[in-house]
Amino acid sequence: ILDGAMARNVAAETQRVLKAGGAVLWYDFRFDNPRHPNVRGMSRRDVATLFPRFTLQLQSVTVAPFLARRLGPLTPALYPLLARLPALRTHYIGLLTS
Repeated sequence: ILDGAMARNVAAETQRVLKAGGAVLWYDFRFDNPRHPNVRGMSRRDVATLFPRFTLQLQSVTVAPFLARRLGPLTPALYPLLARLPALRTHYIGLLTS
């Protein structure tokens, strides 16, 4: 969601309808993509701002797709090694609990 007001509205509605003790599964970009202006990253702080009363458990995952796509037949050997480098992990996955 590129529009800040819309992102806040969606987060507010999510919080409104979520049952007490419920959770949101989060998977989103950590970084902007300079080649795609419609891909905007969400920092941990951005997520916390949208969901201020939630506990965030976010973990960086997903080797940069532009890199992972080029591994070809070496993917099984190289992907796990590259995934150990935080700077190459481009997404967050996590649980936001109310």
